[in-house]
Amino acid sequence: MTSDGGGEHLSWLAEQSLLLGSQCYARLLSRAWADPDFHRLLVRHPEQAMEQEFGGSVGERVTVRVLEEPPGRLVLVLPPNPYARGGR
Repeated sequence: MTSDGGGEHLSWLAEQSLLLGSQCYARLLSRAWADPDFHRLLVRHPEQAMEQEFGGSVGERVTVRVLEEPPGRLVLVLPPNPYARGGR
């Protein structure tokens, strides 16, 4: 913790979370592009696909949704703001 109430620590945690998330995303994307069966599993049963890829469950309190982005469309996902109180 820092004298600013932990903001520096929270910033580091947020950064690490984003880094880990992007690494997991890249791994899932790479496998889905290379393996049509895994692609189908990821789209239909994402929690099961992630468990298969990473060897662990995402947890009961997390719901995973996979959207296939069609050509000409960009889907931007905004995660919860780690600096906001109450998750927003």
